[in-house]
Amino acid sequence: MRDEIVKYSLYKVGARVVYRHEIDEDALEFAKRLVEANPSYAPAYVIDICRTEDGLKMLETNCINAAGFYEADLVKLASSIDELTVS
Repeated sequence: MRDEIVKYSLYKVGARVVYRHEIDEDALEFAKRLVEANPSYAPAYVIDICRTEDGLKMLETNCINAAGFYEADLVKLASSIDELTVS
């Protein structure tokens, strides 16, 4: 298990749906800290985070099957999942 972020995307800005393959650097760092705080949480999963008036917050985690892939690089994601092995 690698405990790393493979892909990410933005899907909403305020109430407006916006699909982008890039996210703000502080959001990526926040997500990395969440992964580091929960090593070996799952072989593959999704973290939904949002920006609030009080800062970045984690909304939920989901299994990879529940992901809305939006602008994620699906070839890279599939390749990364394919590399996982169960011991």
